[in-house]
Amino acid sequence: MNKYYSFEKIKNNLRKSDTLIVKFFYVPIACRIAYILINYTNFRPYFISLLGLISGFCSAYFFLENKIFYAIPFFLLSIISDFTDGLVARVKKNGNVIGILFDTYFDFIILILNTLAIILSNSDNTFLSLLMITYLIIHFIESWIDFGIFSVYKFLKKNKFQINFFEQRLIKIKNHLEKFKLRTIFFSYQERFFCLFVISPLINFNETFLLLTIFLTIFFINFKVIFDVALMKHSIKKNIKQSFKFRENTNE
Repeated sequence: MNKYYSFEKIKNNLRKSDTLIVKFFYVPIACRIAYILINYTNFRPYFISLLGLISGFCSAYFFLENKIFYAIPFFLLSIISDFTDGLVARVKKNGNVIGILFDTYFDFIILILNTLAIILSNSDNTFLSLLMITYLIIHFIESWIDFGIFSVYKFLKKNKFQINFFEQRLIKIKNHLEKFKLRTIFFSYQERFFCLFVISPLINFNETFLLLTIFLTIFFINFKVIFDVALMKHSIKKNIKQSFKFRENTNE
């Protein structure tokens, strides 16, 4: 007989803070799906990831056919699956290397397929194609920036530094927002995907809206670099654990 997990126990395995759309839209749905899967099925996290990939394929197909009212629900389901598999893995402590790799590769495949589907279905709109390709390039540049942040961390560990006034203010803002379980960087991956693959199709891929999305993406990527450096300085000075993409915490 499977061990029963209460809804509250499942919620206790959520991340300490999240962005607005994740906290109030994706996570509530993912928690309810996770509750059912954890207590009434034997689904492993990588199987949920696979279901998310299938949903991503379906959304890409419907985007290609210009059937956006079918494409959007499937795309949202692929995103929700991405939260659900991680939540199930944390609650049941049954995550594995295969699941982590699946999650990474599937996210990449879903993004590429849906972007290409939109480009191909709007092949007569050169500017739209250029904007979508531009976003893809920015997305992958961000991955390299995240990797490069680790070099900054290693440098700070070995050298003396000062935390300036602006960086101190950023830390105070972060601490204040965390009281409400919110993240300082409130325009991240999921917000961008929601803009590009949910709102944008509903407003006929409005070019001004897409330009604004790309501008906000560039702005917050650069802001995140500044914020991460401030966070690293603070965590090293105060010997406080902080999570970053390149390692679990910064005081190990």
